[in-house]
Amino acid sequence: GGGEGLEARERTLEEKRNYATRLLEEKRSLVAKRRREMALEAEEAATDALLAQALRLNVDDEALRARDEEDRSGYGLLSFDDGSPRAPGTPASFVGAFIPA
Repeated sequence: GGGEGLEARERTLEEKRNYATRLLEEKRSLVAKRRREMALEAEEAATDALLAQALRLNVDDEALRARDEEDRSGYGLLSFDDGSPRAPGTPASFVGAFIPA
């Protein structure tokens, strides 16, 4: 009688559980793979942007622009030298303008 039906249900349940377990492992593996792929795509995009920036950068233009900015801001290599007269041999960075008596 009913014993055979019970065994068949047990087998069916075991098969279903095995299938569900395999499917879950497969899906988790696919999720992990997709996350790695997304991270790689983001890294590739950042690298492409960096390369594009490097390729766009014109060394001569950038040097001139930096020099112009220093001239405007007063913070160049000789930023403390405002052209005022001072005692001979005294670096501009050590004293303010020297006004002879």
